[in-house]
Amino acid sequence: MGFDGMRVGGGRCPPLLVGGLVLACFLLVCNWWTLSTENAELLRQIDDLILQLKTSEEDRNQCTMLRNSLEQRYKRCDEMVASLHVQIEQEKVLQKKQEDSEMMCKTELESQKQVDITQKATLDSLRVEKDALTKEVDEKKEDIKRLQSELEEARDQLSELKLTVNSPGNSKPSSPVSQAPETPILSNETQNGGNQDAQNGIDAGNDRIDDQIDENIDGGEAADEDNLKNQGSKLDADQAGN
Repeated sequence: MGFDGMRVGGGRCPPLLVGGLVLACFLLVCNWWTLSTENAELLRQIDDLILQLKTSEEDRNQCTMLRNSLEQRYKRCDEMVASLHVQIEQEKVLQKKQEDSEMMCKTELESQKQVDITQKATLDSLRVEKDALTKEVDEKKEDIKRLQSELEEARDQLSELKLTVNSPGNSKPSSPVSQAPETPILSNETQNGGNQDAQNGIDAGNDRIDDQIDENIDGGEAADEDNLKNQGSKLDADQAGN
C-alpha cells in the first residue's frame, strides 16, 4: 500500500527505471569489488615493501658493519705496511752493518794470515838458528872435551916435569927446550935455590894457564847456554802465541 502511494499518478513503476537501478547497483557492486581487490593487492604490496624495507635496513646495517670492519682492516693493513717498511729499513741497516763487519773480518783474516805467514817464517828461521846453535853448542862441547883432555895431558906432562925437576939425582931439569952450550957450575945450594925458583915460576904459570882456560871454558859454555836458552824460550813463546 505504501508503494502504491508512491507511484506517480498512482500508476505502475516503469521497467526502464527498475532496469537502470539494477544496472547501477550492478555497476556499483562491480566497482566495489574491483576497488576492494585493488585495495587488497595494494595492501599486499605495501606489506611486501615494508618487508623489503626491513630487509634493506638489515642489509644496510650489515653493509655498514662490514664497511666499518673493512675500514678497520684497511687501517690495520696500513699500520702493518708502515711497520713492515720500518722493519725493511732496519733490516737494510743491519745488513749494511753485517756487510761492514764481514768486510772487516775478511781484512782482519787477511792480516792474520799475513801475520801467520810472517810468524811461520820467523819460527822456521828460529828453528834453523836453534839447530845451528845446538850444533855449535855440541861442537863447543866437543872442543871443551878435547881441551879438557889436552889440559889433563898437559897437567900430566907438567906433573912429570915437576917430578923430573924435583928429583934429587938430576942436577939439570929435563926439558925439551935446548939448553945453553956453556952452563956455569953452581953449588948445590945455589942449584937448589934456582930449582926452587923455577918450580915456583912454573907453578904460578900453570895456575894462571889453568885459571884462564877454565874462565874461557866456563864463559863460552855460559854464553852458549844463555843464547840457546833465549832462542828456545823465544821459539816456545811464539809457538804458544800461535
